[in-house]
Amino acid sequence: MKKKTGQRRHAQRRAFERYGVVMGKKQQDQICQLIRSDRCTLLKKQSNRVSIYKVKYEEVEFIVVYDKIRNSLATFLPKDYDIKDSYEIYD
Repeated sequence: MKKKTGQRRHAQRRAFERYGVVMGKKQQDQICQLIRSDRCTLLKKQSNRVSIYKVKYEEVEFIVVYDKIRNSLATFLPKDYDIKDSYEIYD
């Protein structure tokens, strides 16, 4: 299985677990498009490849981890996610 496919499956499971919604490929691609078109809020850049965003999609706010190299969602974080809980990146 390719990394992108694994990320997509993981994100799908976490979206259902944490938000109670089914996020198939089409829905995940639409959220990625919102991120690429800058129609979301960047919460934290974790590395050159991975960033955390708050995205409003179908009237629900999601906190997602986006992989820009693979142009895919790595996971959906919990609704009560605190940005201070994530590790720091030092440049």
